[in-house]
Amino acid sequence: MREASYLSSDLRVALQRPDTPARAVAENVRDLEELVVDRPWWR
Repeated sequence: MREASYLSSDLRVALQRPDTPARAVAENVRDLEELVVDRPWWR
């Protein structure tokens, strides 16, 4: 859960800054999606 929290926080900050490279935002989205969808952390 902590990792997802950090990733979502990083993503929020990146989206608030227009000078953030799109690649960085895409990597954060991908990493967060991997955590939520691909890992059975809820079990």
